[in-house]
Amino acid sequence: MAIVMSARITRLLAILMLAMLSLGGVRTIYRNASQDIALRLLSLDPANSGPRRVGDLIFLKAWELGSDNRDFGGISAFSALPDGRFVGVSDAGTLIGFGLTNNNRIDRPFIAPLPGAFGDGKGYEDRDS
Repeated sequence: MAIVMSARITRLLAILMLAMLSLGGVRTIYRNASQDIALRLLSLDPANSGPRRVGDLIFLKAWELGSDNRDFGGISAFSALPDGRFVGVSDAGTLIGFGLTNNNRIDRPFIAPLPGAFGDGKGYEDRDS
């Protein structure tokens, strides 16, 4: 009787183990569609917060950009537009844009794929900027 119970318990444990192993490889990825872009003001020289000359350049302000959107990052090109907005393009085919208020806050941020960069038969090389 003890041998029969032991065999049943062993079989039950084996079935439970197989069930756990088969579920362990299932992973669901939720795309992060956040449009938030964080801005952190940087200083060229913390001891001297005013404009500084670096060669022929005059340092006015610098910011570190970040986002919890997984498509954000790897910015290959960035441009300041005449209306005070900024637009960039990443090496993964993502457009990034925002305005900057007078008190150094992000205004109207967006993170979006390049039009026509994704779809059937399109790969990384089709959107690498």
